[in-house]
Amino acid sequence: MKWINIIALLFVCTVATAQQTYNLSNMTAYDCYGILYDSDEGDNDTYDHNEDLIFKICVPGASSITIDFDSFCTEPDEDYLIIYDGSDTTASKMAKLSGSTSPGSYTSSGGCLTFYFHSDKSVSCFGWKIIWEAEIEPPQAPRFLYQPDVSCESTSFGVRFDQKLNCDSVRDSSFLVTGVLLPQIASITPVNCDGNNETDSFIINLDRPLDRGGSYRVDFTYVYYDACDSPWVLDTFVYFNINDCPIEVDLTLDDDTICLGACTYLNVDITGGDSLNYVYYWDPSAPSGSEPYLVCPTTTTKYKLRVEDGVSLPGSDSIVLTVLNPPRAMNDTTVCIYSGPFTLTANPAGGTWQGKGVDTINAGRYVPLQAGAGLDTVVYSINGCMD
Repeated sequence: MKWINIIALLFVCTVATAQQTYNLSNMTAYDCYGILYDSDEGDNDTYDHNEDLIFKICVPGASSITIDFDSFCTEPDEDYLIIYDGSDTTASKMAKLSGSTSPGSYTSSGGCLTFYFHSDKSVSCFGWKIIWEAEIEPPQAPRFLYQPDVSCESTSFGVRFDQKLNCDSVRDSSFLVTGVLLPQIASITPVNCDGNNETDSFIINLDRPLDRGGSYRVDFTYVYYDACDSPWVLDTFVYFNINDCPIEVDLTLDDDTICLGACTYLNVDITGGDSLNYVYYWDPSAPSGSEPYLVCPTTTTKYKLRVEDGVSLPGSDSIVLTVLNPPRAMNDTTVCIYSGPFTLTANPAGGTWQGKGVDTINAGRYVPLQAGAGLDTVVYSINGCMD
């Protein structure tokens, strides 16, 4: 049996956060957004002399970091700021900046940038203001590792993902089970949460047993918060089949009683077992055509159907279609318009008459004068059949 596991990134929501500010020093910042100033250790809001400082920005999960210089000034040539595209000074050099020309903006190729600043023993300037912002790599949506193994009458089953999820972030509303039945999620049980309160396995507990065979689908929606505390809504789903429920057969008729010469539809509803391996055993022989079957028997008939799949407990059902012979009304007759009323007869008795001249007050009584001269047709009906 093939199964499908499909994922989708539904939407991304960016959360605006206050920017952390730093003065240049030997340290590493992990913020998604921030502002970096010079050391401000000198006189009159300048950087100090004889500085050799390394400042790093490394944002977990970032695909790049963009920096924009709002202002910049150093002693030309002697004091300089070097930007490296990586986590240390061995990474490739992006720029060596000095003087008072605005450097513009730079973007890293990964999640880290390194700044090295050198100042000599004399002359300084007001330094700089650098604004940075990280671009976060879209997270991978969790995938179901395998098709759930679910038996008939199950009230719970396990699922496992290809990555660990926070145990408290997966809730009852995270899952939805649909299919032949529409059970509600009673609760979700995380399995073996680790020291980080994470696991890749969960038990789905239902409010009712899955006691009908067929195809089902499990939808999972997960909200992931990245290093910048922005939520990503991730969605994935998987199909599973229940093939071991007893086969249930239900035969119905559009009309369970028809008149001779009429037809009706025979409907078949089968659940349980393995629908791909159903074998039908009809008595009498299978009706022609496709479902629903148009049947036109000439006598009352009992239809029987037994269905097997070679594994499950077979199912069967039967239904009776009653065929009624049409009633026999009295023979055609000729009467004088001035003749007195007379009673119409038919077999079997107990039906109703309709037509011109029929006395509706006294059922079955015909009044020639009321009908008037001419040829009149009256109809006798009983149990839906007429003559």
